[in-house]
Amino acid sequence: MKKNRLLVISNGFPELTSERYHCQFVYEQTKLIQHLFSEVTVISPQPYFPNILQKVPGMEGYGKLSGFHDYRVGNMRVIYPAYFTLPFTKFREHNNLPIARAIAATIEREQINYDAVHVHFLYPTGEAALSALSPQIPKILSLHGGDVYQWAAEPTHLERARNTWRAYDKLHVPSRYLANELRQMDPELAKSKIQIISPSVDSKLFYPATKKNKTPIILMVANLVEGKGHLDGLVAF
Repeated sequence: MKKNRLLVISNGFPELTSERYHCQFVYEQTKLIQHLFSEVTVISPQPYFPNILQKVPGMEGYGKLSGFHDYRVGNMRVIYPAYFTLPFTKFREHNNLPIARAIAATIEREQINYDAVHVHFLYPTGEAALSALSPQIPKILSLHGGDVYQWAAEPTHLERARNTWRAYDKLHVPSRYLANELRQMDPELAKSKIQIISPSVDSKLFYPATKKNKTPIILMVANLVEGKGHLDGLVAF
């Protein structure tokens, strides 16, 4: 039987062996489709901060972002290669370079074979992955919001953004709004390349109550930050 192997690349992927969760939605989406492939390999490059730097004022907490542990769930293997950077704009602007090296080194060291690639986030992994991957392999890039209307919208980033998303075979976006944003930023981008995959929930777990609650209960699934609109949702109801 011919193998069907998927490679997933994302700078955010939760470490299930601890309480550190980051980009849970990337994990859930990958888990949802893993049965369609004989092998699923996830490469999630993470920054490495030497212990000595944690003694510098203002950098004490960054050590918590290091030291992720690889794990396996069924046919899905998760690998966390480390790369060195610093939490300053000058370094972050070029994080795609060490991330690209970490991806390429991991593929070579682990002898990872793949038939398709799914990359999450325009920057840094979307840009970084291109130089580390075989150009003949089909590649999908999932854009999630801030990577488009924040990072790509910066005039100094726009040309890099266009060159990146044009290099992928398909672009996944979660809304028509984000698809329109892409088209406005890049009128030459083929509309057929963009595919809208709306967020969804498991209706077996989340469904309207059969009886009216004594007090209103609103379910909102999103990160607990102001930009997600929780207050707007409460005001609307």
